[in-house]
Order: sequence, then structure tokens, then C-alpha cells
Amino acid sequence: MPDRYLSRNIGNVTEDEVVDMMGEPTERGRVRDGRVQWLYRQYVSDRRDSTTAAAEQPDCAQYRLVFDDRKVLREWLREECL
Repeated sequence: MPDRYLSRNIGNVTEDEVVDMMGEPTERGRVRDGRVQWLYRQYVSDRRDSTTAAAEQPDCAQYRLVFDDRKVLREWLREECL
């Protein structure tokens, strides 16, 4: 999971460096104040209980990254996929 990478690199990495580490984002857009926002979705199967139908559905974590006008990572958030 990229949590550690993102936490350690707020204010230190550019968009290009994030792409080198994490690949291309799932989505690109802008937040209300005009800063660039990227979304990454990461799917992980839950193998704890393979007898339930829910176990066949992949778990999904969504990472929301925000960059400033100099293309530097300024904030990130991990949340469940919508």
C-alpha cells in the first residue's frame, strides 16, 4: 500500500515522481480551489472467509492526492471506493 510513501513525501515529491512510484492515476481532475487532484483505486481480495459471497467481491481503497500549482504533492487521503 502506498500509505507510507505518501505520508513521508508530502511537500517533497512532484506529480512525475508519484507516477514513477505509483503509475498513472485512475482519474485526474481539479478541486474547488483549482489545485490538481488525482485518484488511484487499489483492489484487494478479502480472503479471510472464502465461504461468503462477500469474500468474492474485492475490497477497494481509493487514494485522493492533491498537488499545488508547482505540481508538488500537498495532501492525500485514503478512503473506501465509492
